Amino acid sequence: MTRSLLALLLLAAPSAALAQPPRSVSIEVTRCETGSFDALAVIDAARVELAADGIPDVHATAGPNDGAIAHIRIAFDCDDATTYSVHVDDLVTRKSVERTSTFDEIPASSVPRALAIAAAELLRASWAELEIVDAHSDSLPVVDALRVRVRALREAHELAPPTAAGPTPPVAPAPTPSPSEAPARVAIGAAGVVRAFPGGGAAPLGGRLFVDVPLTGGVHLAIDAETVFGTAIHPLGVIDLGLASGGLALRYDAAIDVVRVGLGVRAAAGGAWTQGHPTSSATTGATGGGLVLLVGGVVAVNIALGDFVSLRLDVEGGGAAVGFEAYVDRAPVAGFVGGYLAATLAALLYL
Repeated sequence: MTRSLLALLLLAAPSAALAQPPRSVSIEVTRCETGSFDALAVIDAARVELAADGIPDVHATAGPNDGAIAHIRIAFDCDDATTYSVHVDDLVTRKSVERTSTFDEIPASSVPRALAIAAAELLRASWAELEIVDAHSDSLPVVDALRVRVRALREAHELAPPTAAGPTPPVAPAPTPSPSEAPARVAIGAAGVVRAFPGGGAAPLGGRLFVDVPLTGGVHLAIDAETVFGTAIHPLGVIDLGLASGGLALRYDAAIDVVRVGLGVRAAAGGAWTQGHPTSSATTGATGGGLVLLVGGVVAVNIALGDFVSLRLDVEGGGAAVGFEAYVDRAPVAGFVGGYLAATLAALLYL
């Protein structure tokens, strides 16, 4: 009785060892001497892809005693660095398959993962035959384990039916929105403004509300309303100045690195006013107003903070085609005349 039990245990031992699930795949990456291809990156990516298939061990050693159930060889054409060949020796089905792929539309950093996906899909296509054709009636447990895995993948719609070998379409990475690309939508904004007239001795501060409308081909039309206030000091008193205007701007925007830069022109027209505050009761204060017309060029720098919000800095320079000045004793002391330089810092909300 003891001898019979010992014999049964010895016979069962190999079957138990073979019942272990598949554990190892080897990958060999060859390249030209002048190439700069990262073979380790392919192996690391393949390790991630095949882990879902129950293959936790993907290594670079390829040999008869390395314990692998499949050997994969990847090489690229030395004359065309975008063309790669993937060759799979499947030791389970005892078949070899090969496929050529071209990755000329994806960045070089994405090629290792694309090759790993191509190799994993080619190996899965070979394993799919285990479910279709039962070529080994006395199949080993490792084959049965793969057959169960193939059936589970097919039921989960993760494994396509095997097809004739052919070029694998390039695997393009998912597009990542660039922060420099502000949405091509209507935007409303509010800005702080400083507008300096060096020749008029005035540098009023204020605010602006505007609507920015994209037209076509990166061209934008902006409509704004602006109000600024300032003060001029004179020996006879203080003069308050103000300017309320509406403007139209036509601008072309283009992406440069992580920002969008715009160049355009702006024209604004509005009313200016002044009011004098004498320091002595013997001096008479007066108020006045008039038309102001401004024409200039604009440089805009836009930084997107998300899909709906961005910050924009506008620098504007130009001149007053029609100006307005405040006088004391018939001498001009301050006003909106001559050349000007303005800067606005705006927050935009895209609708």
